[in-house]
Amino acid sequence: MAGYAFVSYAREDFEYVERLVSHLNRNGIQTWHDRHVEHGSRWDRTIEAKLVGCSALVPVLTSASRASDWCVNEFDFAMEQDKPIFPLLFEGKIWLQLRRLQYDDVTRGGMPGVE
Repeated sequence: MAGYAFVSYAREDFEYVERLVSHLNRNGIQTWHDRHVEHGSRWDRTIEAKLVGCSALVPVLTSASRASDWCVNEFDFAMEQDKPIFPLLFEGKIWLQLRRLQYDDVTRGGMPGVE
């Protein structure tokens, strides 16, 4: 995949996301997540610019991300931009909006693409 994958997640899932980002990077997939927002920058503008520039969205789905307005907004914005979406079900249930998409079940802390 050219470009980078925008990883969307709730703060509560940060430990898993750090492992996920390392896994994806090791397997040749560049990533971006909000840990890379520069100090003093406008967070909302940075998020929007990174969503516009990404090649795909990788939402980490949990009850916490479902309750997060920012995670839902990132998903909605990516859909409006016709970005490919590769959901990862980490905890809870698949979101209604994503039921038609293939997703990876990583509920046991696994990594996508690894059986």
